Amino acid sequence: MPYRILIPDEIPYSSGVENVAIAIVGELLSKVESVTWLVEDPKKSEKIKKRLPNSDNLKIAHFKNWNGSTSKKNNYLHHLKAGIKRLPLLRRGAEAVYRGLVDQRIAVIAAEIKATHCWFHFLQGQSLPKLSIPVCGVIHDQNFRYFPENISRGKSRQFKSAVKQWLNGSDMLTVLSDIGRQELLEINPTPHPQIEIIPNAIKLTPSKHKAEKRCTTETPTFLYPAAALSHKNHHSLFRAVKRLGQMGYKFKLVICGEGTRELVGTRRVSNSGAEKARAFYDANRNYLNEFVEAIGHCKKESLENLYSSCVAVVLPSQYEGFGLPLVEALSRSTPVICNRLIPFKEQVERYDAHDWVQWVNANDVDSIVEAIESKLNSDNKSFSQGVFPRERLEAWTWVDVAERYMQLFEEVHQKFRNS
Repeated sequence: MPYRILIPDEIPYSSGVENVAIAIVGELLSKVESVTWLVEDPKKSEKIKKRLPNSDNLKIAHFKNWNGSTSKKNNYLHHLKAGIKRLPLLRRGAEAVYRGLVDQRIAVIAAEIKATHCWFHFLQGQSLPKLSIPVCGVIHDQNFRYFPENISRGKSRQFKSAVKQWLNGSDMLTVLSDIGRQELLEINPTPHPQIEIIPNAIKLTPSKHKAEKRCTTETPTFLYPAAALSHKNHHSLFRAVKRLGQMGYKFKLVICGEGTRELVGTRRVSNSGAEKARAFYDANRNYLNEFVEAIGHCKKESLENLYSSCVAVVLPSQYEGFGLPLVEALSRSTPVICNRLIPFKEQVERYDAHDWVQWVNANDVDSIVEAIESKLNSDNKSFSQGVFPRERLEAWTWVDVAERYMQLFEEVHQKFRNS
């Protein structure tokens, strides 16, 4: 059966989530009749088209165009969303009305395009629309449950409520690792939808498999690509860097991602975990300025160079839904130092990367220090381990991800028809 997939895309998300969505849809386009991406921000539609060029069956629709024109109903939707931020005392009721209007818009578009499936590639905070077709969604992680300070006040409650709604009434949910499935079953041990694990993957290109020589003639560099959020644990990494500097080692730690420039600044930041890291840096900047370089949001080309030239990628995160930097590092033949989290362990097993990954206890600064020190002392000529075997990376690619989604779309379609 030719599938017509509708993707509602109304709530902002990180560049990492965007990359995952683009990778999956890029593969799905060749397997379905059409994909209609329903966006709120017109700038996003241009970005999607640019990243998925020459896709005749990719269509863009907009939340702001009710019946193809700007109407009073649409203006009300726009002002209501703005009012939610301005009127905190009325926020809960206003959010309910706003989400109802969003769901109505989704239903209108689904009917217009004769959609066969509605798929939310990022459902955090999204209400569950009532449609006459299967409604499916991805939960990337639930860090909002464990680190509510990572999102604006009140959003943690909204996100938890949305997850419960999806567990009670959606037709299919996917997560990225076994821990994600366990977390959902803690909320609802008998969910209505099937919960499937579909991990992220990596796109294989020849350029990512060149052997890079990481020489000691220049300052050896370590990379941590992560936004400045509590669970990313920059604080422990800064403490380790200070310790290594006091021990006499010469190296550079590059941190990149949203908000990382602020971590080396003098102004307080709102996120409590990030502020803890910033305050430590500020109090020890005489030690740390020599070793830490914060570059903020990093363009794709710059990130590519950092991955390929660094000694190792360091991942001291205390929580991950998946942790894409690990497989991104392996695809560039870069060793990894990381916390022993279930999603990381699953990736190491999947790609047989045991000889490329060094485990640490991210809550133990000594453990991080020892791991980085071992890299600095490993070889006085080159830090390269050669090239990570391509055949290992082929064990799971975005093509496999898309094929698994197609299988599940077929299964849920049949169940929906028979119910």
